[in-house]
Amino acid sequence: MNTNSLSLVQKLRAFCFAILLVPLLQQGVAAHSFSTSFLTIEPTGQPQQLRWSWRFTAHDIEALTGDSNPQAALPLLGEWLNFGENCRPLASDTIKPGVHAGEQTYTFSGTAPCVYTDDIKYTVKHIFGPLPDHKVLRQSN
Repeated sequence: MNTNSLSLVQKLRAFCFAILLVPLLQQGVAAHSFSTSFLTIEPTGQPQQLRWSWRFTAHDIEALTGDSNPQAALPLLGEWLNFGENCRPLASDTIKPGVHAGEQTYTFSGTAPCVYTDDIKYTVKHIFGPLPDHKVLRQSN
C-alpha cells in the first residue's frame, strides 16, 4: 500500500469516528434541552398558610445543585420559589423518591406563610440558567 492510500484510509477512519461521536455528544447536550417539574399548591385550613409540593427529576436536581444527593436542593428551594409577592416556601426535611414517566424523581414539600387562593401567583427563579427550557407545571389539587 502506498502512502497516498494509507493517508486516505486514515482520513476515512477519522471521518467515521467523527460521525459516530457527534450523536453521542448531542445526546449529552440535549439531556437538558427540555425538562419539567410539577408544583402543587393546596390550602391547609389555616388562614395564613398553604401547603406545597414540587416534583423534580433526579437529573434536574443534579444539574441545578451539582450534586446527585437531593438533600442538596433543600436549602435552595426558598430561593427558587416564591408565592405572591414575597412569600417563601418552608421545606420539610422529608424528600419523597419516586418514578414518573420512567425517570427517578424527588418530591419536596412544605408550607408557606401565605394566604392560599385558587389563583395564587408563584415565581420561579435561578433554575433557568442550568435548565434553560425548563417548564414548571402547576398541578391542580
